[in-house]
Amino acid sequence: MEAVRYERKELDYEDLSSTFKLVNRDFNRQYAGIYAVRLTKFRTLLEERVEKKWGKQYPIKKLVDLVPNEKVFVFGTIYKQQELKPSILREVSDEHQVLPLPPKARYVSGTDILILEDELQRILLVGNTNVGEFVTGVVIALLGHEDDSGKFIVEDICPADMPVVVNSPKIDFSTPRFIALISGLDLGSGNDSYLLMQEMIFTLMGKTGTPEVQEIMSKVSRLIIAGNSLSSATQDRHILDKAKYLMRNNMVASIEAVQQLDDIIFQLASSITVDVMPGAHDPANFVLPQQPLHHCLLPQSYQLSTFHTVSNPYNCRIGGRIVMGNSGQPVLDILMNSSLEHPLDAMEKTLEWRHMCPTAPDTLGCYPYDDDDPFIFNTCPDIYFAGNQESFGDRLWQSADGHPVRLISLPRFSESGTIVIVDANTLECFTLSFGTDEDSGVDH
Repeated sequence: MEAVRYERKELDYEDLSSTFKLVNRDFNRQYAGIYAVRLTKFRTLLEERVEKKWGKQYPIKKLVDLVPNEKVFVFGTIYKQQELKPSILREVSDEHQVLPLPPKARYVSGTDILILEDELQRILLVGNTNVGEFVTGVVIALLGHEDDSGKFIVEDICPADMPVVVNSPKIDFSTPRFIALISGLDLGSGNDSYLLMQEMIFTLMGKTGTPEVQEIMSKVSRLIIAGNSLSSATQDRHILDKAKYLMRNNMVASIEAVQQLDDIIFQLASSITVDVMPGAHDPANFVLPQQPLHHCLLPQSYQLSTFHTVSNPYNCRIGGRIVMGNSGQPVLDILMNSSLEHPLDAMEKTLEWRHMCPTAPDTLGCYPYDDDDPFIFNTCPDIYFAGNQESFGDRLWQSADGHPVRLISLPRFSESGTIVIVDANTLECFTLSFGTDEDSGVDH
């Protein structure tokens, strides 16, 4: 079938991820700094939210100034005490050859408790709290009182919520405009299908597909690859523990996977603008924010002006819509440390809490900032995605002031054969599936 040449309409684009770019890489610092600056920034945000929700009928007090049975507002950072959470004791047990506890899918139990901390003190929370839904690192405002035993009885909770959207840019709704999202190519796993990959590439390039699919593809202006382009099998994490001749095959597989990724992106970027984010399995720094992949990894693709390596998390404006997301690590970590069941539930919570990675640096690695916390939402996105999840899901969420946000859980392509297409005009999204009985079928 003769290839269709698309005259794709480029949408206005602006990279808003400068806060995620590391200028100085000084890891000789403690993590207390990021918690301190997080609490300081949220205090101002929460004061406005508290006044709007509850008025000024009760005083705002520090934990050290609490008086028993006086109803007050307090601000602080949640610490979730979890009996099942891994600790240094695991390393000690390994060192002394004591059999450690088996790893768990979730580190939550009925014995977990919540503690509120501010600059000077901490206090146990009881009362109107859903312990399972919270994770360590969330900054909230509480209404309640301290009882005679020194516990804080929570009556109501006020999260920071998303910032109010003002002066929204004008959007051209005259023609359909689409953005494609994909994650988890997992190249080098040994299970990746060349035919499945080529079918996806050819469809996005306009070489295959039904007339309906080709019509949609002609209006896709940008593709975002949300992490884990390479498989975990390509990581040489135990290279120091093995002889070089035992690692030779692993190293060859890693090099071949990177070369394959370069070939795939080169094909795609020849037809469409492509943004590539790093993920947990990609050759980038492990802690968040992950920096863009180095240009030497993808020499072919870097010759094209339509190819961009970007950070994880990623924030940009496409055609007037703010698109924000990550490669999945924050969402997976929240699910592991809470009772939330679905990635979309965790994503909703991050918007309510106004923080993309609240569990960093407690259970999720991040850079030791001491004067900033770049994971606080300063703007409210229109499209918010998380890559490398178990399955596809989407939901329309509204902020406190009624601004709609399309939440998208991106499935791993290597397992699902699915990419997601988002309509930048309506915020509606649908999937495009490959390697099924309905190959290249659009699922609305």
